[in-house]
Amino acid sequence: MPIPIHIPDQPDAIYLATVLLLAAAVSLVIATRAVAIVRADPVKSTVPTYVGLMAVIAAAGAFFDPQALREALAIDVVRSIVLGTAGIAAAWMIDRAIVRRVGRARSATRRPARTAASSAAASSPLAPILWAGAPLTIVGGCLEEVMYRYLVLGLVVGATASVWLAAVVATISYALIHAGFGWTQVLAKAALGILFLALLALGGGLLAPMLAHAGFNALALRSLQRPPATRPVRTART
Repeated sequence: MPIPIHIPDQPDAIYLATVLLLAAAVSLVIATRAVAIVRADPVKSTVPTYVGLMAVIAAAGAFFDPQALREALAIDVVRSIVLGTAGIAAAWMIDRAIVRRVGRARSATRRPARTAASSAAASSPLAPILWAGAPLTIVGGCLEEVMYRYLVLGLVVGATASVWLAAVVATISYALIHAGFGWTQVLAKAALGILFLALLALGGGLLAPMLAHAGFNALALRSLQRPPATRPVRTART
């Protein structure tokens, strides 16, 4: 179950909670805009800026309600590890199934083949992930769980006492930050958001979804780094 984050009935506390909620929900947007404002290299700077910003937001959330964070981390370690490990495989299968099914549906109405330049432009959102490598990608997955399955979920539950509303807000906001990778990824990540919520509920804390998310990110990065398969060239028969 989500851990409600207590919001004191004081103007300053309500203001801080609102800022935390918005910052956590759109942290990737803030990071990408910050990189653009300072004119840094987006390939080399986007992921480190995003991970650093999430770490700052997570620290602010821990300071805001330390008791809620202790409850989120007070977990059954063995059960969480088992669930998290199983969640890696489940997340990968769900993501691949959605991407492939939508890809097949689009192939029936696909436009003429794109040029090499347009294909490179379409894949450009992946360049920062490939440059960041495994450590930042894995840490980023863990911090995204703090953003969406702890801060966004907990703040909305604390403010509204509605678990269902909090689950919807956390899932939609997590899915929408992947819009830069295409709407297929938004759909896939909405499904993964539901899976991570289930792992949170079953594990009783953040460890299970953190493990599943980190493992999924590692598999996704490995898949992106793998060279595309090439078909053997058939020679004409004489």
